[in-house]
Amino acid sequence: MSEPIPLRPFAAPAPEPLVRDIEAGETFPVAHLGPLAEIAHAIHDVTEAPLALCAQSSLGAAALCVQPHANVELLAGGAAPCSLFLLTVAESGERKSTADRLALRGLHAYTREQDKTYKEERTPYDIRRATWEARKKALTAASARGGDKGEAAAAELELLAAEEPFPPLVPTRIVGEPTLEGVMKLFIEGHPSLGLFSDEAGAFLGGHAMSADHRLKTLAGLSKCWDGDPLTRSRAGDGTVTMFGRRLSLHLMAQPVAMAPLLADPVAGGQGFLARCLIAAPTTTAGTRLKLEHDPASDRIIANFAAKVESLMAAHMPTGDDRQELTPRTLPLSRQAREVLQVYYMATEKAQAPGGDLAEVRAHASKTCEQACRLAGVMTLWGDLNAPEITGATMADAVQLASYYLNEAVRLCDAAVVSAGTMQAEALRVWLMEKWAGDTVTPRDILRRGPNSLREKAKLRAPIGMLVEAGWLVPLETGREAYRVVRT
Repeated sequence: MSEPIPLRPFAAPAPEPLVRDIEAGETFPVAHLGPLAEIAHAIHDVTEAPLALCAQSSLGAAALCVQPHANVELLAGGAAPCSLFLLTVAESGERKSTADRLALRGLHAYTREQDKTYKEERTPYDIRRATWEARKKALTAASARGGDKGEAAAAELELLAAEEPFPPLVPTRIVGEPTLEGVMKLFIEGHPSLGLFSDEAGAFLGGHAMSADHRLKTLAGLSKCWDGDPLTRSRAGDGTVTMFGRRLSLHLMAQPVAMAPLLADPVAGGQGFLARCLIAAPTTTAGTRLKLEHDPASDRIIANFAAKVESLMAAHMPTGDDRQELTPRTLPLSRQAREVLQVYYMATEKAQAPGGDLAEVRAHASKTCEQACRLAGVMTLWGDLNAPEITGATMADAVQLASYYLNEAVRLCDAAVVSAGTMQAEALRVWLMEKWAGDTVTPRDILRRGPNSLREKAKLRAPIGMLVEAGWLVPLETGREAYRVVRT
C-alpha cells in the first residue's frame, strides 16, 4: 500500500491589482524654459515641490501676463493666442498652493493696489450713473408727450446716449469662481485678459459646471477661449452678449482621484478640450524634502519675478475703440524658427499613422506644433514684450517642451481610462496596505481614520465591494460588518 500523498496547505489566490502601475514620467526639461527656467528653479528650491509643478505655475503666470499683447504665427498660416491651458496632477501635500502663490505673488500685489483705485472710482461713477439715468427717464417721458417739447427731448436723448457713463473695470484678473459662468461674468465686467487658476481644482472638476448636464457646455466654452473665438453669453432677462477679443489662460491643479474622471471623460477627449491642455503628472517629492533652508538667491529671483509680473499687468493692453476688446499684433516666426518647427511637424505627423507611436493620442499630437508656437510666444514675450520675432533657439526650446507634454499624454493615456470609482478603491487599498496596521478593518475604522475622500458612508460601499471582489478584503462572519485585510 503506497504512502498517502501529503496535502499542501490551502493558499488563497493573490489579490488582483486594481490598476496597472504607470511608468514614471520624464524629468521636466526645465533647461528649455528659456527666461522662465530661473523662476521655476527658485520656486522648486523654496518649496521642494516637484519641478514640473513649479514649471507649470511659472508658465501659467507668464502666459497670463503676455497673452493680451500678441498672437503667435502658426506654421500653416494664421495666428493663435499666446494663452496656455495647463493641468497638473499631484497628490495632496505636494505644496501646490505654495508654488502657485509664489508664482502669482506679483499678480496678487497688483490686484490689491488696483482694487483700492477701483473702490475710489466706483462711488463717483454710481453718482454719475444715477444722474444720467434720472435725466434719461425725464427726457423719455417728455419725448412720449409729443409736440415741440417732445421733439426737443427726443433730440436731447440722442445726445445723452453718447454721454452714457461706463463703470470702471473690475480689477480682478483671476476668476474667483472657477466655472465657465464665472469666466463669462468677469469678461463682461472686467478686463479682456483673465486667468482661470485653482490649486484645488477638485471642487471645479466635481462641481456643477462639470456635471453631466453642463459638462459639454463648459468644455466647449473653455475651448473657444483657448482658440480666441468670440464668446456668447445668453441669460434670461439680460439678453445675449457677444464678446470679441478676449483671452484666457488656465492652470488647474488637482489630486489624481479628482483629475482622473476628467482625463477619462470621453466628452473632454472627443470635444478636444484635453488636447488643448498641457498636462503634467510629476513623481512625488515626498520623503526627499529634507532641506532646512534654501538659497537666499531664490528669494531675490522670486521677488524680481513678482515685480515683472506687476509691471506687465500694468502695461497698456492693445485695444481698439472698445476698451474690452483686444487687438493684439502677430508675433512672426523667424526663418530659423520655421525650419525647426517644420522638422518637428514632419516627425509627429508621421507618428500619427495607424500603428504609429502617436496613433493613440492623435488629438494631442495634431495640436503639438501649435502648442510649441504658443510656448515659444510666451517665452519670447516674457523676455521682451516688443520682440520682433520668435528665434530659432526659442523655438527649439519650445519644441522640447511640447515633446515633453506629448510624451506625458502618451504616458497618461492608458491610465485615463481608470474610473473615478476604481481610483477611490485604489486609494482605500493603498491606505490599508500602508497606513492600517490591523489584520481586520470595519467601515467605522475607515470612516474615522481612512482617506479623506472616503470619510462619508455613502461613498464607502462601492470601494469596499471592489476590494472584496479583487481579493484584498475578505468578509468575516461576525455579528457586525468586518473584513480581513489580505496583504501580499
